[in-house]
Amino acid sequence: MRRALWLLLILPACGTPCPRDPLAPVADPAWVVRMHEPPDLSLPVGMPGGETFTDPPGMQTYAAFALYDGAGLLANERWLDTYTTLPRVPGTVNAACSIPSRLAPGVLTVLLADGTRPAVSLDAASGARAGELVTYASPPEVAGQLVDLAALGDGRALVSRRRAPGGVGGDVLLVDDGERGVLFTYALGALSTGAVEPGAIALVEEGGAPTRAVVGLALPGEPASGAVAVIDTTTGEARRLDLPGLERCGAVVALAPSADGVARVAVLCVGDLTREPAERAGVGLALLEAPPGLPVTVASTRLASSLFSGRVPSRALVALAGAWVAVLAEGDPDGSRPDAVIAVHLGSDAATLLLEAPWTEAFGASLGQGDFRGTELWWPDARGAVHRFAMQGEDERATFELLAGAPLPGCSRLPPREVRAIPPR
Repeated sequence: MRRALWLLLILPACGTPCPRDPLAPVADPAWVVRMHEPPDLSLPVGMPGGETFTDPPGMQTYAAFALYDGAGLLANERWLDTYTTLPRVPGTVNAACSIPSRLAPGVLTVLLADGTRPAVSLDAASGARAGELVTYASPPEVAGQLVDLAALGDGRALVSRRRAPGGVGGDVLLVDDGERGVLFTYALGALSTGAVEPGAIALVEEGGAPTRAVVGLALPGEPASGAVAVIDTTTGEARRLDLPGLERCGAVVALAPSADGVARVAVLCVGDLTREPAERAGVGLALLEAPPGLPVTVASTRLASSLFSGRVPSRALVALAGAWVAVLAEGDPDGSRPDAVIAVHLGSDAATLLLEAPWTEAFGASLGQGDFRGTELWWPDARGAVHRFAMQGEDERATFELLAGAPLPGCSRLPPREVRAIPPR
């Protein structure tokens, strides 16, 4: 049934082939939208510690990536897809691959989930390949799934890597961005008595250059514990920062500095994913501050109980302007509770319910992963939309205006699942 639906979605109504110009030049690339049908298993690939499988779901599911320009216009509806030839890359894009939580300026990087799991980087304007990380990725039987990649801007990058359940736990690699070799491995095992599964990476800048990184963590061996790792990229030291009252804190994003120039990071903690959302403890958001030369500290927390009733933050953390973030509160497959996108100000009690959408039998979860660029927030809806919001202001009085949706591909009609902003060069 689902395979038949997939064929109907990708086949054009007119019976002629869909336009396809892979990796063609695009003037002013600004957004990438990933489209695919639901994988057979729907656990979020980007949420560490919640998997019960060796390989992520979606390995056999076709995926297409559309590019949009800075004006929000569709530039290429299948700029990259499962059938794109990537010479010398032992794998392909599919619904199991992931996109880094923050892309480097002008670059689209895709973390592949098969082959030897390389990270393929492409110049979004020209389509030229910048290279691929192939020398360190674990083979599939070890399940060394790449989670996130953060370019340091000096020819190096940090890569977080997750291992299979029952394995040695995850790690973070410092890699050379030119030769693609491993320069250093941050072993995180000493941060917990049990397995340590790293998640997203948020860079902390001092003097315009990243000197530290906050890495989200899941600690399967420490129920009811929440923590992140703070890595010093100059000394190689990795420290644990506990987040009291929170649990399973795998998602992190860098925010704009405070008015006095202090670097800030937002953290999403989702609690015990084996329990129903209403029964989860330790769910909420934290605001971290990193003054120059001083330790990273917890500035504030906002528990789920202080937000909207029945809307429990679960994934898709996005940095907005100021101390605002957006997050997805997943709904229930039986339709009793819709997906919801919530904007939260981490320095006050302000919050806004932006969007709700029910699950559907055909597409599963309606709302996916959104992103923010300039003053606009884009959020994909599998029912056939990419919602756009304009943010006005940065303090707790900021408002969000619903705009006309982004234009959708007119041929393949696959449901949009993920949006990532491409920063300008």
